[in-house]
Amino acid sequence: MAKIRGIWQQWRRQGFWKLLLAALWLLAVSSATGFDLRLVRFWERQFQTLFFEMRGPVLAPDDIVILAIDNESLNQAEHYFSDPEQYAELAPIQQFPWERRAYAIAIERLLEAGAKAVAIDLLLISPSTYGPEDDQALAAVLE
Repeated sequence: MAKIRGIWQQWRRQGFWKLLLAALWLLAVSSATGFDLRLVRFWERQFQTLFFEMRGPVLAPDDIVILAIDNESLNQAEHYFSDPEQYAELAPIQQFPWERRAYAIAIERLLEAGAKAVAIDLLLISPSTYGPEDDQALAAVLE
């Protein structure tokens, strides 16, 4: 019994309680994370926001170009309608959804300009309403 008391006193002196509390805290935190509790997700988002605010804005690299379909690009068809001869290159984007040939032309021009990679984020879930040739034009560029 005296030997056990000696071991116990030695553990107490060496911070056994601190170690035990740290282990229990680690168990509680890992359990909360493992069970995907809402409170943990909330604090995770709060800390992530804090870290992004502390880091500040990050400038995009100069060698990345994003071509987006936005209101301005959707309104480019007005130029075509005002003067079809002068703006003949805008014919594939007269109305939305655009002809897939328009995407093929954009991809070709990016590659000709020296793009090392082109990523496309579009949902093309059904055949083109402009006919199978339209799908084939895009498929040929993507090969």
